[in-house]
Amino acid sequence: MAHQLTKTTLPAGIYVRISLDKHDGAGVERQEQACRALAAELGLEVGRVYSDNSISAYSGKVRPGFIDLVADVKARKIGAVLSFAPDRISRNVSEYGLFKATLKNTHCRLVYVNGGEQALDDPNADLISTMLSGVSQWESAIKSTRVAAAYAQKRARGDFPTPPNRLFGYTHDGELHPTEAPLVRDAATRILAGESLRRIAHEWEDSGVTTTAGGRPTAQNVRIVLMTPTTGGFTHYKLKKSDHSPAEWEQLSAWDKLGIIGRGNWEPVLDPEVWQALWAHLTNPARKTNLVGNTPQHLLSGIARCGKCGAPMYCRNKAYKKKAEEQPKRVYWCKARGGGHPTRIADPLERYVTDLVLTRLHQSDIVGELAAGVDSDRRAELTTTRDMVRGRMADLEQQATLGNVSMEQFGRMNRTLADQLEAIDAELVELAGAGGVLAELAGVADVHAWWVTATLELKREVIRTLMTITIEHTGGAQAKFNPEFVTVEWKI
Repeated sequence: MAHQLTKTTLPAGIYVRISLDKHDGAGVERQEQACRALAAELGLEVGRVYSDNSISAYSGKVRPGFIDLVADVKARKIGAVLSFAPDRISRNVSEYGLFKATLKNTHCRLVYVNGGEQALDDPNADLISTMLSGVSQWESAIKSTRVAAAYAQKRARGDFPTPPNRLFGYTHDGELHPTEAPLVRDAATRILAGESLRRIAHEWEDSGVTTTAGGRPTAQNVRIVLMTPTTGGFTHYKLKKSDHSPAEWEQLSAWDKLGIIGRGNWEPVLDPEVWQALWAHLTNPARKTNLVGNTPQHLLSGIARCGKCGAPMYCRNKAYKKKAEEQPKRVYWCKARGGGHPTRIADPLERYVTDLVLTRLHQSDIVGELAAGVDSDRRAELTTTRDMVRGRMADLEQQATLGNVSMEQFGRMNRTLADQLEAIDAELVELAGAGGVLAELAGVADVHAWWVTATLELKREVIRTLMTITIEHTGGAQAKFNPEFVTVEWKI
């Protein structure tokens, strides 16, 4: 059927959309080609193509291309909208009605490759298009319900989830990825040992590692991969805030919001207990965020303590003009005001501490003590206790829902259980953190070689694990480094 269109001096806009494109944009490209052929047939100039690739028109997700299209229609930048079919524009009756009203108010035409020109002033045509939009909305709702039921069944069976985008560390079939899975395990060990997400992301990028979508690794990418329950072998569904009242949502813990059902039947990238400790570590409110500029740049910064006030000491550059030294030297100093707080030149202090650490690591008894630092029995005990506490919290919530417990009692008892849970998670983090760095060192034959190649963050974690360092005030300028004014207490 030949398309007829009222003449317009404004260019046409092409809108293309597909809910899920598995062929690298081929779906929207085919739609665009068909719309351009239609524009040529109608003698229209195409001003702009508005595209929403892999975005549903039913789910309510933001569609940037559609938003721009509506804005340009309202601004009268285009005189006609060309699209492949009505369901490309919208699968929601209300949204489709508002869009048609906008077109009508601005005298902008609407033409489909499959459907022809829409007569916006004809009530009969308007009724038919609205009915078709309603059918599309119904089809999407049925499909959404069917897909949700299928996913729920898979979760109940413990099957590996198959989202549109492959999860880093796994193949599409749920097998361990030969190169990505070891990277995830290494990242988990290093983060529990004190390293930052940002450093790992930078190393991945430098090594040519990309996300499963081919993008650049970022700290947020690494965090998402590590915190996804699938990585730890758990089947789960994500709770929706819209399904709960504000009060109910506020009472849910971050763990509850993960919607973990149980263990899956696939081989996990991370041991489940390690993943749980890692999740607790990354969600710990006391954990410092890795903002740019906050990553320690010096071996003992924040680790060495002031002998007068006990505050952490930090590193800065300071010039000693009395000695006619042109270049400033790094010094560790206490930020507290007043006299009597020590300052120490950094290089000899760092060399002294390094020698102490390496000597200690070379002692014959240290390997056994380091290996004993990973208390697997205690970790298993804590994990069991944590599951019991979570069970009590779930029972308490059910009793409150049934009205057997007042909200005041619920709040008080829930806070007590939450405090217990926080204490358990804190100890698990401590165990996992010590295990990460010490277990690695326990198997190292040449400690000196390991130290030379280790990152600054790993070295700092070894020092924190092995000792406490207190810098005493000398009562005057220290012309030569004197270890007598450095107090070291060994933890192991």
